[in-house]
Amino acid sequence: MSRITPVQRVWKLRVVVVVILISGLGTVVAARQNPGSVIALLEQIRASLTTLQESVDGLAAANESNVAFTPMVHFYSGVLTCGVVNIADSARAIRTELIDVATGQVAAGWVDSAVEPQHDSGSSNLYASESPGQYFCKVLVLNGTNQDIRAALLIQPAPAATTALVVAAQ
Repeated sequence: MSRITPVQRVWKLRVVVVVILISGLGTVVAARQNPGSVIALLEQIRASLTTLQESVDGLAAANESNVAFTPMVHFYSGVLTCGVVNIADSARAIRTELIDVATGQVAAGWVDSAVEPQHDSGSSNLYASESPGQYFCKVLVLNGTNQDIRAALLIQPAPAATTALVVAAQ
């Protein structure tokens, strides 16, 4: 899945607007030469606006993903945790997964069906003594978007120790 950056989105929108303006200019010249074609001109303008709206909708949809990922970490000691906080105004159903890079399989997972606003989800934990390796965290917001949560991959040196490393999800 490709992500469109805000700068790319702005440039694509500018290109679409310029193309529509140029095509509309030719239509205006044609309408002045033939005054009876005002209805045709209006239909072309409507079609151009529809095309513009579809282009804008396509650009906006890229930000409405319901999935967030952390970068991969090398994990050989301690406890690995995928933590999530709901920052939305209403409860969200959230699924967290710790993915083993070597196999692509879910090494640990958790589903919390109703994480209240400003509360954390249950977490996916993995112990290095059982499964050392390379992992990343995948978070799915089942009834919202990834903008509704803040997630991170946390490494603690031991089960009851202070978190030593935090890797934020995007």
